[in-house]
Amino acid sequence: SRGIHRYDTLNKTWLPTWTDSQNMLDDDRIRVFVPDPVSAGLAWVAGEFGVHQINLRTGVKVMDWNRGSNGQQSIDDTVTHLTISNGIAYLAYTQSQSSFAVVDRVVISNQTAISALTPTTQFSGQWWEHTIRHIEVVDTSLWVGLSTWQGTDGGLVKYDASTGALVDVIEAVGGVDSVKTLTLPSGEHLISYNDHMFRHLDAAGALIATYDGSQTSVDVRTMKVHGNTVFIATEDGVTRYDHVNRTWLATWTSSNVFAGNGEDIRSLEIIDGIMYVSRQYWYGGAIDLIYPTNGTTLTTIALTQNGQRGIATDFVKCGSDVYTSINKIQWDRQSRLRLMSIGLGSTTNINLQNSEQTTMSALACDDSDTVLVGSDSGYGV
Repeated sequence: SRGIHRYDTLNKTWLPTWTDSQNMLDDDRIRVFVPDPVSAGLAWVAGEFGVHQINLRTGVKVMDWNRGSNGQQSIDDTVTHLTISNGIAYLAYTQSQSSFAVVDRVVISNQTAISALTPTTQFSGQWWEHTIRHIEVVDTSLWVGLSTWQGTDGGLVKYDASTGALVDVIEAVGGVDSVKTLTLPSGEHLISYNDHMFRHLDAAGALIATYDGSQTSVDVRTMKVHGNTVFIATEDGVTRYDHVNRTWLATWTSSNVFAGNGEDIRSLEIIDGIMYVSRQYWYGGAIDLIYPTNGTTLTTIALTQNGQRGIATDFVKCGSDVYTSINKIQWDRQSRLRLMSIGLGSTTNINLQNSEQTTMSALACDDSDTVLVGSDSGYGV
């Protein structure tokens, strides 16, 4: 249920819940609960109703900043973030509301709004492309965490909590789920921060080189190494890096290596000196077998025919054969889920049992030459 639930830790019993049936709350849909940093027994609650200061001992509302006032209290929309420092309340709002891009400031002593902070303007793009995820005061600084609505870009903005002056802007270098690392034959490491940057480290972790996002401005899917070259699968082809000479080579795209127009690389693996590349089109996909040393294509397997369309998501050698997992294309009734055995001259489709709700996420081969299919939905392994 909604409201403020109270538990008596001395008597180990639940006390009556405070809801909007009492005068202390205009609404019991509470998004924030913050103890008053100065006065014991007082707390701040916020949500769709605005902001209240309440007395926890008497159950009385002390201050009431109503949503929509847009006046002295500067409350505009549903409050989802609230922190207090040096007599100033900092407020931020839910992503779906009109004021999600600002941090309002209210002087508590006279309940008067002062100029709002606009941290979203510190990043590239339009102000509305970023939304506030968290605010916190640490020592004398106000920290504001932001990201895009999709969570793919953003950073931290630091303000002086007393004056509101901008102190620093720290841009993120990729989300945790988009950071990829590759250990090179030399023991060195290449780290990709999605579409933001690359870092080349030595075996001890010391920085050798940093490259900005101009090398690849789109998602990095995977990285593989063969000889002196790192092959990086991206939405715009295969980006290549010479890790010995520390130079970037020409990207492999449909204009110089791949047959057809598709160059959105979904997966990439190098097996027995041959690179297996999965590409996606808007109407299906393809698998290319390429010599990584010179970019010569051995064969291309089209996955575009009705009833045979799909996207190859992983490759593994098991026994003497190479297998790939072919997943369906969402909303495409002509795509087909299956394993495929790949040879230089032929392919063999292998249907999965109970496959209607299955999505294959990874392949492996055990010591008895059995292909193991990892699934993130449906029936597991």
